[in-house]
Amino acid sequence: MKKLIAIVVSMFILFILYYDMSKGTLPVSKAETVTSFTNKADYVEEIPKIQYKTVKIKAGDTVLSIVEELANGSIPVPIQTIVDDFETLNKGVKTHHIQIDKTYKFPIY
Repeated sequence: MKKLIAIVVSMFILFILYYDMSKGTLPVSKAETVTSFTNKADYVEEIPKIQYKTVKIKAGDTVLSIVEELANGSIPVPIQTIVDDFETLNKGVKTHHIQIDKTYKFPIY
């Protein structure tokens, strides 16, 4: 009886392995798009069209204070939009890592 149970369990495990390898158990997206580029001329990075002004940082400046100054008062967009636009314009620079006497691009709203 133990041999029969071992054989049935072994066959069940083999079936599970076969099914997983042949059909898989995870759903696959039907609309997969693969884009390949043969040379650099085919690839054009899309840069969002954000109007900006270049400003040199002084002591006490923050991204928010400079954007408010450029907007002449209150800002008409959410703060997260300002953060995202600033980081898009200044690749690799976080809003809390700006340095005095360096120039950065600030979005204009």
